[in-house]
Amino acid sequence: MYRHSLAKLSFLLAICIQLAVTNCFADSGYISFDAYYFNDEGANSTIQDVLRGDSANRFIEPQANGLSFGWVDTPYWVKLQIIEIKDKQALFLEIPWPLLDELNIYLVDSENTIISSYALGDHQYFSQRPIFDAQFVVPVDFSTQAIETIYFQVQTSSSLQLPIRFWTQEDYLKHRAKYLSTQGIFYGLLLVMTFYNLFIYFSTRRVAYLHYVCFVVSFSTLQLGLKGVGFQFIWPNIPQLNDYAIATGGSFCLLFLTLFARSFLQLDETPALKKVNNYMLVLAIIFILLSMLVPYRVIITPLTVSVLICSIIVIIKATLRYRQGFREARFYLVAWITMVVGCFIYLFKQLGFFPINYITENSLQIGSAFEIVLLSLALADRLNTLQSGLKTANERLEQEVSDRTQELLSALEKLGNVNTRLSVISITDGLTGLHNRYHFDSALQKTIEKMRSIGGTVSLLILDIDHFKKINDTWGHLLGDKALQWVGDSLCAIKKRKADVLCRYGGEEFAIIMPDTDNLGASNFAENIRQEMEASHFYEEGVRIPITISIGIASLPATTDLEPDKLIKAADIALYGAKNYGRNCVHIFTGEIGSVLKNNDANTSSQRVKTVCSQ
Repeated sequence: MYRHSLAKLSFLLAICIQLAVTNCFADSGYISFDAYYFNDEGANSTIQDVLRGDSANRFIEPQANGLSFGWVDTPYWVKLQIIEIKDKQALFLEIPWPLLDELNIYLVDSENTIISSYALGDHQYFSQRPIFDAQFVVPVDFSTQAIETIYFQVQTSSSLQLPIRFWTQEDYLKHRAKYLSTQGIFYGLLLVMTFYNLFIYFSTRRVAYLHYVCFVVSFSTLQLGLKGVGFQFIWPNIPQLNDYAIATGGSFCLLFLTLFARSFLQLDETPALKKVNNYMLVLAIIFILLSMLVPYRVIITPLTVSVLICSIIVIIKATLRYRQGFREARFYLVAWITMVVGCFIYLFKQLGFFPINYITENSLQIGSAFEIVLLSLALADRLNTLQSGLKTANERLEQEVSDRTQELLSALEKLGNVNTRLSVISITDGLTGLHNRYHFDSALQKTIEKMRSIGGTVSLLILDIDHFKKINDTWGHLLGDKALQWVGDSLCAIKKRKADVLCRYGGEEFAIIMPDTDNLGASNFAENIRQEMEASHFYEEGVRIPITISIGIASLPATTDLEPDKLIKAADIALYGAKNYGRNCVHIFTGEIGSVLKNNDANTSSQRVKTVCSQ
């Protein structure tokens, strides 16, 4: 980014040097003349008065600064007495100062007869100019006209200058092409910087870039007015805008250079500099209002002086910020120094202290071009500094995040282990180690839904230990608990299918959920359990305790009517039938599902599959 900006700067410098060494005052090669002027303080002299000789004794020779009179309100008369013309050819007369309000040109022969006259000025419509040029250019044909003297009547509310150049048609076209190319490069540079930094603003949302863009736009408006380019190409039929473009553009320049100084130099961190900057903001707003309300001639001098003073203050603020360790201020400082130098050269030229030449005429544009490039370079340097700081902060943050992530992962792992244990505990019966009633309810609901989706059958077995109260009453509750554990272990050993869910249903009851199993499969499995339990023996402290179980089975299709409560009720009815039949047997529910919750008659709603009584 720095290399690109420096390349632009070097390119601009090369252009300026090349144009500076070119002899732009071409009159010495084609024509020689003597110049005289007088200040028409009363504004009473007309061209007829001048031609009659009424003002002959008032004409004086210009001083060393030529026809540059500074800020004056009164009109001036200038007389060119032609001495010698080379080849008696047609030439172009150029007055390269587009800020003249009124410019009347009279071509006079040896008999004081007006051959041609032109009424020009930036208060006239642009279409009245004989040559389409931002400067004042008129044709002077010495080959067909016996022109001896040229008179100028000039008045302006700006700095009054009358630089005079004569060109052949060929040289004028070359000069015009070079001038337009230079202006094109200058305004193209402003346009590129505007859109480039506007893009950076929308990308970063940093207000300093927006203030810089607004400053460049304001300065472009000011330059369009000063150079007459705006009048030529943008508002040729609104001459009143010429004064407003300069006064209002300069006022907004003051506003945005102040805002840009605050945002770029971060003056909020320095209360004293911030206070000075606020005063400058108030001054800028006052000038913006005045530029729309008061005449141009009243505001232009205090505005110019204020801009110069504020620019010097900005340099002081940048110097102080740099000394405070704000390293981004170095490009900013150099940028404003080049701008202020260009402004002072331009101002002294307008005041008549410096001669009129290419450097003094374009010092403001040259200084501003360097300033705009350097300010863009300053913004790039600041962005690079911010990005470097952001990168360092990101690296530090990434390390901290990595450390915190490792700590969090370790904590999450521990928490996950705890949650896993809690999840297991929440669905596990504390005595037998089997699934508890909570898990049973959830598993039964999921099994019914799954079988409903495939059109399968769900079988539920509810098992009850026969005469368990007698075991507790005879041998005590501790041995009864061991008996429950033994039954649970035995059932786990007997259950073969992984899909079957074994749970402790409550008290001395157990339940087995068997997905995709019909009556025959469920009854065979239940009978196998009953036989295994009957054939096994529970021993405790050398005492053999016979344990048998009764089993109720409900095997029902998983239709939309089947609900967990209905299936449990049907298995309960079957279990009651087994208990009523004499225990140590298996009963299967054969009633209608619609009447499950209503019918508790074990004899009519269940069928004994096999009976092995313990009595």
